[in-house]
Amino acid sequence: MEPIGSSSGSLPLVNINMENKALNIGGVLLLGTILAQASALDLSTGLDPSDTLITLGNTPDAHWSVDQPLGGIAPALVVAPGNTGAGFPIWAANGPGSSWITIDPNSYGNGSVIPYTYYRTFNLTPADLASASMAGTWGIDDEGDLKLNGNTVDTSLGNYAANAPFSVPSGSGFFVAGLNTLTITMTLSDNALEAVRLEGQLRTGNANGTVPDSGSTLTLLGASFVGLISFGRKYLRN
Repeated sequence: MEPIGSSSGSLPLVNINMENKALNIGGVLLLGTILAQASALDLSTGLDPSDTLITLGNTPDAHWSVDQPLGGIAPALVVAPGNTGAGFPIWAANGPGSSWITIDPNSYGNGSVIPYTYYRTFNLTPADLASASMAGTWGIDDEGDLKLNGNTVDTSLGNYAANAPFSVPSGSGFFVAGLNTLTITMTLSDNALEAVRLEGQLRTGNANGTVPDSGSTLTLLGASFVGLISFGRKYLRN
């Protein structure tokens, strides 16, 4: 038997490693594509710019804004235990996936001028529309409507547990190419401890609302994968 360090003895080992690497690379790329296509955009209230839950009261929500009593729109603020405007323990506790938001956590009354609206926007490409869907739960103190681009998704007469289910299935016609706006409008208020909460996801091709061309992407990936395997086997035969 020739030593492993000789050229004829070491070549098969090198070629086997090359083929294994080709298989591993192809598998990682394929898995990455599948995970990207299965991801979702978090629409929940009470998240920071990295979509981490905000637990400190009076902190601006990174994605949701709300009409202001004196006019204009500003970021909604997380309301937490200890804030003057907090309705705990009547409200479900904040976390783990969302928090209650309001106009001013340090004010006992936030509903003197109704209706007023909370806004969450996101973008979709024309390719997204066929597969876009949305689902989750929400709550409100006191009463209001949940809408997507002006289309009513759900109406609540008050849900302090924030567990009212909602969904917008793919093909509903509620989604549009370009800017989409999810809204919660307060329609009834006793001007005491007013807030809203939503926990849900938008599902499309990937997290930022841009759906890759799955057919061409997978075709290209498959061709590359086969090419890598063939490359390794070619040297193995030699």
